[in-house]
Amino acid sequence: MIAVPDPSMMKNVCGLVPSALLTNNELDHMIQDLSEEINHDYEYSIRKSIGEKCDEEGCLEIGIYLMDF
Repeated sequence: MIAVPDPSMMKNVCGLVPSALLTNNELDHMIQDLSEEINHDYEYSIRKSIGEKCDEEGCLEIGIYLMDF
């Protein structure tokens, strides 16, 4: 299982977005999409870094299974 991202990561990203956009109710779906994209990118990066650190046989020996997206 992959660890969830640190909650401060999303807070840092939201700090880069103007507060007027974050509080606009019409943009709630876009903020949700942004959050999902950040989580997906985080998970992809973690899986990719695991894949770069061990070859396929080595990963299977220690019980790490990489899944395609």
